[in-house]
Amino acid sequence: MLFPNLAEQAVERAKSDYYRQVMGRIRKGRALAVQYYNGQGYRDYEKKIDKDLREQIPRSNNNLVKRIIERVSQVYTIPPVRTIDGEPADKYTDKIPDMNTEMQNVERYGNLLNLVAVKPTAYGEGADKHIELDLIIDFDVFVDPDDPLKAIAIVYPLPSEEGKPEHMMYIDAGGWVKYDLNGKVVKKEEHNYGLLPVYFHYTEKPMSDFWDVDYARDLVDSCRTVNVLSMDRTANVRFQSYGYVYASGTDGDDLQVGQNKVTTFRDPQAKLDIVTPPDTQDSTSTTINNEYKAIARNWHLPEDFVTGEGGVQAESGVARKLRSQELNDDRKGDLERCRKLEDGVYIICQSVYKIEFNIALADGYAVDFRENEISESEDERRLREEWEVDKGFKTWAHILIERNPDKFADEADPVAAAQEFINENKRRIKERGNLVDEILGGDNGGLL
Repeated sequence: MLFPNLAEQAVERAKSDYYRQVMGRIRKGRALAVQYYNGQGYRDYEKKIDKDLREQIPRSNNNLVKRIIERVSQVYTIPPVRTIDGEPADKYTDKIPDMNTEMQNVERYGNLLNLVAVKPTAYGEGADKHIELDLIIDFDVFVDPDDPLKAIAIVYPLPSEEGKPEHMMYIDAGGWVKYDLNGKVVKKEEHNYGLLPVYFHYTEKPMSDFWDVDYARDLVDSCRTVNVLSMDRTANVRFQSYGYVYASGTDGDDLQVGQNKVTTFRDPQAKLDIVTPPDTQDSTSTTINNEYKAIARNWHLPEDFVTGEGGVQAESGVARKLRSQELNDDRKGDLERCRKLEDGVYIICQSVYKIEFNIALADGYAVDFRENEISESEDERRLREEWEVDKGFKTWAHILIERNPDKFADEADPVAAAQEFINENKRRIKERGNLVDEILGGDNGGLL
């Protein structure tokens, strides 16, 4: 059963002036962050520039938001290993063909907005039926009267072909209701999952109420500042190049100005001159650079990653790891949040799979997130591999698979196949060595 009257309350609440004011402010800020992330921030920052001016200079398109968000969202760079009771979780993951890509998207938008909703949804029929992890970023919730941090229902707009929403979707632990913007119910149905099939992914848990979170406001503000100043700098260069032409002592009737024209005046007192605005490029560039550095520090990134200064310099893996220590420390918290994300989505999928596929998923779900690789020199890599083998962490067969994973991907036992490959090569090298001894004159006397 749907929670009593909540669907009807969703319609009535949407008509409240106070609700529209509060949620409108929240939704506007989140939409602005998404706009910048998707490379459409110019719709905002160009408002800071005079219309006549922006029509004369090219648009700046420095997408600082996307660059930094993708840099700090590293958990799903290498797909994790998912298991159920110690065995590969194929029964679970095979039904979600784009799981790694979708989870990475959740991580990125989570870092951008600090709160997103994930809804495992069944699509298709028969053999084509599968699950997609729908990412919902524009939504509202109903919370438990006894717990203001716990959502018991979600309401969100449904996209339309024209782009402007025409319908809303309400979902709770019992079912869903689709209604138009006037509140008229179009369709409703029970889903039988027994829970709200939506996981709410936070990067920072709110303290007082469900919406006590904010988007990456500092990142958006910095991106706006950098682009406005970049356009100011471009305008300064442009007007420095052409200057500003002015004439005095003439009514302008005989005035002709152009690169291929000769200007003459009938009045000997008339004068034509050009003035140029002051060169502010250095001060503007300095301000832009300072903004880059400040936002880099806020997000625990090396300054040259954001500024692009210094070029590509040779650097050992150890040095790079030390320089990125703050970002690596942040990743520990990211791992914990993404592990909760994986667990939360799995719990929902246990109910969804039972209804949609008649598949029972056991409770022993675990995720092993892979460590991001730090670039190493060949000498550093060999030393590390020798140490890992010497200490018993790995065998040379494991090292070979890491170096060439595709070679043994189709083998029933990749480690055994890799070890056999190593043994065969050792045998060939030994035989070749014996042959060389015979030709060149080994211990037994050679042919030469």
